[in-house]
Amino acid sequence: MKKFTIWLLVIIAIILIAWFSFYHKKADEQAVLPPAPESITGCYVAHLAQDVYTLHVNSQDLDMFSGTLAYDNFEKDSSHGTFSGT
Repeated sequence: MKKFTIWLLVIIAIILIAWFSFYHKKADEQAVLPPAPESITGCYVAHLAQDVYTLHVNSQDLDMFSGTLAYDNFEKDSSHGTFSGT
């Protein structure tokens, strides 16, 4: 009976060690992977009241981007231009 108890404790210890090892390995793998960069290139349009704002993001390089921005204000002068930023 004493040998059975010792073997049972050894088996339980092995199972627990394997489980903790797997759990920590999986958590480490998730922490190591960098987030995938998302592209923001495209056209964005906002309609606020009767005004229209249009943003074209033409290029993106890491955290730098550039494009054009146009304001089409209702019954007022509109404006447009290029931009670059982070």
